[in-house]
Amino acid sequence: MRLQWPNCLNVRDLGGLPTTDGRQIATGALIRSDNLTRLTDAGVEAVRETSVGRIIDVRTPPECEGDPSPFANDPIYRNMPLYHADDPYDATQTLDRQYVAMLDLNPDLIAGAVGAIADAPTGGVVVHCHAGKAGPGTWSHWP
Repeated sequence: MRLQWPNCLNVRDLGGLPTTDGRQIATGALIRSDNLTRLTDAGVEAVRETSVGRIIDVRTPPECEGDPSPFANDPIYRNMPLYHADDPYDATQTLDRQYVAMLDLNPDLIAGAVGAIADAPTGGVVVHCHAGKAGPGTWSHWP
């Protein structure tokens, strides 16, 4: 289900998606979005009204420095990059191959981000990168 957070372009509640054990992700438990840096004040308030307990920003530190999150100083925020800014990148690879390469190069970073979801406090978890990648060609580097 799409959510409306002013100035975010791609926010989705993943509630209702099936899990491997035949259940479903609970509504409001896991939200995927694009970069939160463009949020208006009303957008920041919309995030807070969603009862978010943790925000996981998977961008690299240089990306975060260039476009800081409005939540960067909030205890709910964690910067948990999935790759290093200088990791090799092959733009000719399909999106699924890019993710496999990312996992092969940085299993510890991926595990850290998953752990931050698993140990999140009460409330939903927002996971975001720069674009909230939905398909090939929407950004110039890693998802």
